[in-house]
Amino acid sequence: MIRIAFESSQILALAIFLNFALNKSFAEESKHLFILSGQSNMAGLDIETSFVPGIESHFGAEKAIALITTHSTK
Repeated sequence: MIRIAFESSQILALAIFLNFALNKSFAEESKHLFILSGQSNMAGLDIETSFVPGIESHFGAEKAIALITTHSTK
């Protein structure tokens, strides 16, 4: 599982890049990309323990990618 924190403006470009880079063939191999985006109340969220186990058990670790970005309003 990949866990990366980015600014909101970089998420879309990163998602598109990862989608193309990690898929050899869209017809043969598909991946599920989850982008968690929120404000400062999500800053302490540990997706490795709260989110990733659920998507890995449902889709498989090799088929799931999770990214998180948070933005402080202060």
